[in-house]
Amino acid sequence: MKKRDKFIVGGIILVALSKMSTIESQQFDLAGLFGLIILGSILGYIGFAIFEKIKKPSASKEEPQDVDTKYQRIKDEIDKRIARAEKLGVRQFMGELFNDLQHYPAWFKNDRGYTPLITDARDLGKEQRDNEEWEKWQITLKGKDYVLAFEKHDPPMPDDDTRYHGTFEIYLENKKILALAMSCSFDEYSSDFTPFSIEAFLEGEWVKDFKELYDASRKAHADGMKRLEQDRLDKTKNNFGIE
Repeated sequence: MKKRDKFIVGGIILVALSKMSTIESQQFDLAGLFGLIILGSILGYIGFAIFEKIKKPSASKEEPQDVDTKYQRIKDEIDKRIARAEKLGVRQFMGELFNDLQHYPAWFKNDRGYTPLITDARDLGKEQRDNEEWEKWQITLKGKDYVLAFEKHDPPMPDDDTRYHGTFEIYLENKKILALAMSCSFDEYSSDFTPFSIEAFLEGEWVKDFKELYDASRKAHADGMKRLEQDRLDKTKNNFGIE
């Protein structure tokens, strides 16, 4: 029996008992019995409605357990996407590629041969955002314009003046597709950037394109080192009487 029906039957019984206690005779005509059933049904239905209203939580208030479940679901989805980026090797190859990407506008302008697949690279100057100064530049890779940005958000460590932290971001069509938290170690001759966490990631065709750029960049560097070594040997071989 449904809960609503139980309330209605209970109402009928309650009215019947009330009637029986107020009259001497327990004989009812059909009209009186019918009226008794209707009255009991109405009282039972009203009781059921009141019970449901008291039992049902307010729609405007979200149960703490529902809130926890919602945030846990979001956290799980973020963790899953970070794991996907790690599986694709994004943090590793983009971290290494950043060491080149920051120089692309100058290299492309001077035609150093270290910007394969890039058809344009230009400096966009600096931008103030979130109380931080961002350096911005743009590259064109496979016909798509990417805006890259970097900011130093932590000063050198108190006991280490050769390291700082920063954030590297990539935008495509004004949408952030990647953000890496970076650690930089440097000296007077060079700097080296290492990503330690993924702060934003939207998977797309760009992952494959930048991986291809990374591979081509590594090959360009290797070929460049071979040319430098060959030039050095060509200049010094005569010193040893080598034809």
